[in-house]
Amino acid sequence: MGTRNLVAVQIDGQYKIAQYGQWDGYPSGKGLEVLEFLRERMNEEAFVKALRNSSFIAPEKLNNLWRQYGADENGWVTLEQSDAMKRDHPEFSRDTGAKILDIVQGCPEGMELNDSISFAADGLFCEWIWVIDFDKRTYECYEGGGSERLRPGERFYEFDSEDGDMGYHSPHLVAAFPLDDLPDEETFLENFKDGEEEEDG
Repeated sequence: MGTRNLVAVQIDGQYKIAQYGQWDGYPSGKGLEVLEFLRERMNEEAFVKALRNSSFIAPEKLNNLWRQYGADENGWVTLEQSDAMKRDHPEFSRDTGAKILDIVQGCPEGMELNDSISFAADGLFCEWIWVIDFDKRTYECYEGGGSERLRPGERFYEFDSEDGDMGYHSPHLVAAFPLDDLPDEETFLENFKDGEEEEDG
């Protein structure tokens, strides 16, 4: 069972990373992974340079790439073909998750990434979103499954419909931390009542 999630990075008023992840999206999973990147591995100058040099790949270009790995006309691939694609292009894998931050940082010339920010509209299955915002200089944490619609001005409001998705609305803000004063792991997890959910993969 997966805990589906997004890892997003915003700078200069736009998202430069919007990575869909299938697994471990809860606070003690991807939430801590993003925090550890920010606290321990981020070289902000290098990361920001790589972000600004990166862009989202055109859907047809990504489809053509998948076809090079054997995808049929409906987009279906074998496990072997999928593994080959993931090996050569981990940036497009649902398994990469927060590791996308390290991948991008290691590519100063920038890279093409998949834009999955619209997954924020899925009030039922988008369980967590982890946002690094260099404009506001915050690390923001959003939880899905809410029954109340977001208000105008809130992040992801534009993805939230009046009725939501099967009654569930786009993820709402749970906690935000200044990038210049990030918490330790224990303090971070204290902000989430479900922070120690059962691991799922």
